[in-house]
Amino acid sequence: LEALTDSTRTPAAQRHTAIELASQLNDPRLKLFVTSVLLRMRAQLAKQWNEMDYVPLDVAGERSDHLIAYSRAVISPTNRSVVVLAPRLWFTLAGKEISGQGWNQATAESVWEDTTVGGPIHESTFVDVFTGAQRNWSAKTRVADLLGDFPVAVLVGGADLAHSTDHA
Repeated sequence: LEALTDSTRTPAAQRHTAIELASQLNDPRLKLFVTSVLLRMRAQLAKQWNEMDYVPLDVAGERSDHLIAYSRAVISPTNRSVVVLAPRLWFTLAGKEISGQGWNQATAESVWEDTTVGGPIHESTFVDVFTGAQRNWSAKTRVADLLGDFPVAVLVGGADLAHSTDHA
């Protein structure tokens, strides 16, 4: 656990760790990584979190039944949204053969095909808390574009984007 914590101390190190773990989906450190990053993000947004409204997002396409997608948003001086995308029913979505392989843009394209996500989001640019990658949002955003680097995404938008994924 200590080695995993050290590997997320800087945004560059965290991105490297995310890509490394995504290349080996059966690595048990993957769940620890996701949990530690989400707990850190939740602590950073603690003041706003309870004010954020839950909004389910619209998912369409061949694999729409396999995606949990929602946002938490607050309209205030910060106008911040958090978008959560997580696959469900993984083995029927990707098959057992994917679990032993790595996750990358090509894998995301083949798994998610034409699936899109959209909804009432105020921002058009987000930062992925796992990889630090900037993501663009539109009325119908391709899931493969949002999950190209990592198999799940939590996207933080709104005021002070550059600091939303800073590390303590």
